[in-house]
Amino acid sequence: MRKEKMAEDKKQKAVSCPGVDGVYRERFARHFEELRWLYTELYQNDSMFAELCDNMEAFYQERGDALKGLDARRVADPGWYKRNDLLGMMFYVDNFAGDLKGVESRLDHLEKSNVDYIHLMPFLETPKDRSDGGYAVSDFRKVREGLVDIGTDSPGKVEITTKCPKRHNLVPA
Repeated sequence: MRKEKMAEDKKQKAVSCPGVDGVYRERFARHFEELRWLYTELYQNDSMFAELCDNMEAFYQERGDALKGLDARRVADPGWYKRNDLLGMMFYVDNFAGDLKGVESRLDHLEKSNVDYIHLMPFLETPKDRSDGGYAVSDFRKVREGLVDIGTDSPGKVEITTKCPKRHNLVPA
């Protein structure tokens, strides 16, 4: 019972917190019950759900203005991805370009090909020796090794997320 109260407190905090903008508050409140149900069905851990809620808010706060603007446009047009005038492309980063710097170097090609959004696979850390095409994730906080040059890139700030929206409508989905 106490854990359920913690999760409900997270919802109320996000809905009423003045430091969190309206787009996040509205989306969080709208999806909170479903998200909580799905998470606790899978993991049976309300306290970890409370931590997830804290992290989601923190990650949202770290998003730049361009991505927050994109969030607002997507909320205003919830079927944006269903439009028949959009072209999406999914590709395996290593096969297409080697790493994220390689993808960045090919953004002109994608724009000239009228690609509107891209889905990068596999992007997050995957289970060792258990390839399923990039859908299984072992660490939701870690970009897959080899996609980012840790010596020159900050693992938390992948430049492709800011460069894509500046070109046409190209956004990482």
